[in-house]
Amino acid sequence: LLNLLTVLAGGLIGLVLEPGQHFVSAEYRSTPVKAPLLGLGVLLLAAELAYAWRAPLRRWSARAVTWARAGGPRRILRRRLPRMREEPAPHR
Repeated sequence: LLNLLTVLAGGLIGLVLEPGQHFVSAEYRSTPVKAPLLGLGVLLLAAELAYAWRAPLRRWSARAVTWARAGGPRRILRRRLPRMREEPAPHR
């Protein structure tokens, strides 16, 4: 049987058969290293995105801290709380 096998490409093997009906079954078996490689790829993608977005995120976080220290959340609550008190509660 081994002398009938022919390597067609890196992972493909051909077999010479006589004419007629044949039953062919193909099966793919992944190597155990594929799942860890996928996880590593996802981690590298996340690291690349974090690296690419580091400057815009620093600017945004600096603005958010400045806004919070200047009393931004309190101003929003002061504006909205009186309106919330005046609105009637929904009836159930």
